[in-house]
Amino acid sequence: MESRRDGTYGEFITDYPKTFLTHFPHNDPWSRADTQRLEEFMERVSNEELTPIQILRRRLRCMQVAQWICYRGIPSGGNNPLKFYLDSLREYLDKHKLFDYYHGFLCIHILARIFQICILSNLQVLGPKTFSDLEPDKDDASDSLVDLTSEKINKYLHPDLYKKALAYRKSAAGQAIIFPNGGGFTLEEAESMLDWIWKERKAFMVLCAKIKMKGWSALFFGLWGLLRESVRAYENCKRIRHLLMRYALCASSKERMAVADMIMAIEQEFRVVGAECQFEVPPLDREDGQNILDTFKNYLVPTESVIFPFELVYNTSLHTRPEEVSSLLITIMDHTWKTLEYDRPDGKEKYCDAFYYGARALTSLNDAITHFSYGCIKNKHASIDAYFGVINRIDFLELIGRLCLIMVVQTKDDFIISKYYAEAFYYNINSLMSAFSKAADNNEYVEAPGLQETWDKLLQFINLQYETIEGGSVHYRISLCRNTWLVIDKAFEFQQQTSLRRRCMNPRCPDPDGVGGAQAAIHWDRGLSDSHSAQCIPLELQI
Repeated sequence: MESRRDGTYGEFITDYPKTFLTHFPHNDPWSRADTQRLEEFMERVSNEELTPIQILRRRLRCMQVAQWICYRGIPSGGNNPLKFYLDSLREYLDKHKLFDYYHGFLCIHILARIFQICILSNLQVLGPKTFSDLEPDKDDASDSLVDLTSEKINKYLHPDLYKKALAYRKSAAGQAIIFPNGGGFTLEEAESMLDWIWKERKAFMVLCAKIKMKGWSALFFGLWGLLRESVRAYENCKRIRHLLMRYALCASSKERMAVADMIMAIEQEFRVVGAECQFEVPPLDREDGQNILDTFKNYLVPTESVIFPFELVYNTSLHTRPEEVSSLLITIMDHTWKTLEYDRPDGKEKYCDAFYYGARALTSLNDAITHFSYGCIKNKHASIDAYFGVINRIDFLELIGRLCLIMVVQTKDDFIISKYYAEAFYYNINSLMSAFSKAADNNEYVEAPGLQETWDKLLQFINLQYETIEGGSVHYRISLCRNTWLVIDKAFEFQQQTSLRRRCMNPRCPDPDGVGGAQAAIHWDRGLSDSHSAQCIPLELQI
């Protein structure tokens, strides 16, 4: 894209992400002294003396000042800020695309900030102690707003609760409206905004990658709250879900949880995944697909678990770069191992992260292969090749084995993985293996060396636990793992060759049977460079 600038609407999309991050960096150091200087500047210089972009920047800054949000209200907002920025956007959109120039992005970003503040105000969260966790001299509340709003979105997703968070109501004429404290936001305005963002989803992805903006989950929550009851609810919410998957690739960890929960809620309400999905993936060009994949890969680090964009990522690769599908999915599997190996004090959370991360990857693979709900005939061969390229690997069996093990891990209160997700995992593996059997019968397939041996090693461990523990919820959960493993046996047509009675679920463990302890040091001594104890879960947690 060429670099250019509009006298009224500011810099072009190639340039303004850098400018935005200069004025509003992540971990913004804005202080109370900065707020004092801003207040003095606002008294000296009126809006009439500023450019439109300077006015928008000033107003966005005002909406991030902690003491103004909590104590005395936000200056420069007017009585109907929602209408002001929507009208400004409409005037801008008569000339340009939504995200082409800085003005369009700033307006949408400010609206997202207004949505955050309205939600917290509706739930009576804002007060003198709201941002008490800030350092004494700090006055930027942007990260705190994101965390607080994300937490409230998680709590108010239920159909009986979301209307309270949005102050949802209907006028005497039957018009749906939210955020009356911000001047009101109507169903028609929600449809317009979603349409604007949807048409520019490619540019939206560019901004997600370059800016990694925060707080837009509140924007999508507000849109969803209105549009879920609209005449076009199914189509609108399918679009919101797709945009949320894109946004999840750049969202902060706490906000990503809110995004993931919204996606789940949409899927449960509208059944937009699986066999009943009738929608096709929106058109993707190669550049857009590469932006999605590059942004995704940037977040494949052991401290992050981007759960829900797998379906988007898989199908993006399938449609735009089919030659990369296998390597992409293999990278995802490798990351699950890294999540297990990463030295974190919160063992329970680490194992849960690894389970949901890996399980969602397998679920997305299953949906794509089994139903082709986002595919077409021309992609079938590329999809099957990718399918074989991933399944026909020892790492694949090891991953399923690790996820089975995590399903059996308990705390004092209960299993760390709920019954619902454990059973869903089994049914997805069942479906995945059934699809594999059919594909292997009708396409050329050669089993990779070592698969039979790896499967047999893990079956030995599962059988040992199955025989040792009798009755109760633990036995049921082990039975679920065993059934999962036998489903794999049926698909691959393995032959059981049990010998050792393994005491560790990790097939890479050098001392699996616990006899003699010859390799115990390598297994458990974290001080040794070749120790793999972080991959293994102690026996007392396995049963």
